[in-house]
Amino acid sequence: MAEYLFQSVYIVPRQRKELGKLLKLVGGVPQYIVVLANLAYERRLQPADLLQIMEDPATNLLGAQVGGQRSLEASMRAYTPEDRLGRDPHALRVFHLLASLPGGVPRDRLQTYVGLPTETIDSICDQFSRLSFIQTEDPSRLMLTKSVRDYAVRFSEFDDQARQVLLSQVISLAETPKSRLRPGTPDFSQTVQQFENDRANLENTLFTFLDKQLPIAIEAALRYLAPLCAVRPSLKLATRAVEVAEKISEPFLLAQALQTLAEVQYNSGDFSADKVFARAEVLFRNSQDEASVIGALECRFLISEIRHRGGLMHFQTDGLEYAEGFEEAVQLSSTLSSEAGKRCYAHGLLKLGGFSRDRVRGRKLVEAAEITFEDLKDGYGQTLCAFRLGKLRNMEAAKKFQDFGDLVMAAFCYGHIISSQIEYSKVNGTRETLLIRGVGSKIFLDLFRKAIDIYELLGRHLDVAFCQYHLAQLLPPKEAVSLYTRAIYQFNISRFTHHRERATLDMCYSLMEEGSYSEAVSYLEVLQDEIGYCGHLFAVRCKELLTECHCRLNAQRPALQAVRATLEAIRQLSSDHTDEIENLTPIYTNLLAALDGPLNIAPTIAFETHAKSRSRFSEVVGETNSETKGRHIGCGACPTCLARREAN
Repeated sequence: MAEYLFQSVYIVPRQRKELGKLLKLVGGVPQYIVVLANLAYERRLQPADLLQIMEDPATNLLGAQVGGQRSLEASMRAYTPEDRLGRDPHALRVFHLLASLPGGVPRDRLQTYVGLPTETIDSICDQFSRLSFIQTEDPSRLMLTKSVRDYAVRFSEFDDQARQVLLSQVISLAETPKSRLRPGTPDFSQTVQQFENDRANLENTLFTFLDKQLPIAIEAALRYLAPLCAVRPSLKLATRAVEVAEKISEPFLLAQALQTLAEVQYNSGDFSADKVFARAEVLFRNSQDEASVIGALECRFLISEIRHRGGLMHFQTDGLEYAEGFEEAVQLSSTLSSEAGKRCYAHGLLKLGGFSRDRVRGRKLVEAAEITFEDLKDGYGQTLCAFRLGKLRNMEAAKKFQDFGDLVMAAFCYGHIISSQIEYSKVNGTRETLLIRGVGSKIFLDLFRKAIDIYELLGRHLDVAFCQYHLAQLLPPKEAVSLYTRAIYQFNISRFTHHRERATLDMCYSLMEEGSYSEAVSYLEVLQDEIGYCGHLFAVRCKELLTECHCRLNAQRPALQAVRATLEAIRQLSSDHTDEIENLTPIYTNLLAALDGPLNIAPTIAFETHAKSRSRFSEVVGETNSETKGRHIGCGACPTCLARREAN
């Protein structure tokens, strides 16, 4: 271990025997080992050279004497960075801050973090330079040398008060106002880059303190990972915070860490986070203080949101719906009297209003939440309610959420402007209608791209996938296929596998628009066996596309097989789809007769004659998954869609 510590500061692959002797001289004390390694590194001395110098009475490498006698231990102590700085509290404050930041800090921003006069800071920086504590590659950035920082991280003493002040100052690095992060503005890239640099510094600092298993480090990490603070929260950091909380055995801190870890997982598109939320909820319920009660309720609300998005909110288990348990949680939150408790209750009402199947009741719940937020003078909560009640237009709401620093809701507003009108537009045969109406115009495409930029910045991969899917439906085939491919990958690793199949079907449509029939066939051959659980009509659409591809490629035998499979799929449609059966059956019966008849008609000609005249894609109604069941899938032109658009 002593050898490993020495080598971590100064790598000397040879002379291991000499190194062993050298380490025995310092008694294996880690502090002395680091100082000794630093001395050797600065002078580029090998262990053998260092041994000779230390054993030679005529030389004294360390230069310290105690009572006229050379003392290795006293010399080591005199060489520590703290002693070389004269134990000056201001210098130590700057030293500890820089030790916590592996990437350093711009010199002109140091005063903001340490709160010292400019003259004092200049004097300290000059002192650091004279002592060779600072790297010289970039004069505008203060960064400790590796050996000095390694020493400080391992052995510098931070009392609780110093840690509190330090972590509070360091965490300010992450508090770049989100209102400044505006995609589409000229300085967006520069602002994001600055934020990324600060974020890397901060996360390394938090890992350093977590390694010391300090409760305050867990609190700092959780504060950083909070949804309205972290831009792209680190799953690795959240996991480490949970591990440290488990080791120090503080139940409330562990519950908070688990809740934060679950939020990070959920925001990145991992819906299995409901299990972690459930574990945190149990830990919170073991305590009866109000903070724990609020924590348990927040976990319950987030579990409900996951189940709602996954289509399980109203799924019956043992005769009970999960929504009933959620209503009980909201009712319990109404008994809390503190400001935090009332805010928890208001957010519960807001979520419950969104989950309610009764629109009138849902609106009343949101209005009740709005009243509570008004009493609390909570402008952010009031904006959420106003948006939900339709009092704010999407663009106006996006600007307000941007000012509050809620980039998630801002991105939702940008994407929501048209996404509700275009989902499954290709499958429903409405893409051309939407493009004619101007939905595919540059301004709407730019809004989608802005939403994608924000979600990518936040690390919300599933939301990125939905926006890519919707945007691809409005783009030319070549651009669309690239977006579909990325969205399909994300749907594949989430619970939204039904969107994987639907996006693949849409992608095949784009490939066919582009004339890439062979590539479309390779997807459709696999898709026809997987898409059935999205609804039998989707299976029919898939087989229709496969039929067209084989016909376009003039593949006689595969075309015959595809037509027969299409007719079989049509026969499997339920009686709810009588019109569909009556329209499709004669078309594909005639196409089969043309392909399998005595005239030996080429598949391309047969398809042009019997099938091309019909609209390949028509509205899919009735058989959808739980997310769309019972909801009109917009065609963009019918009275229902026009009324919805007017209401929006």
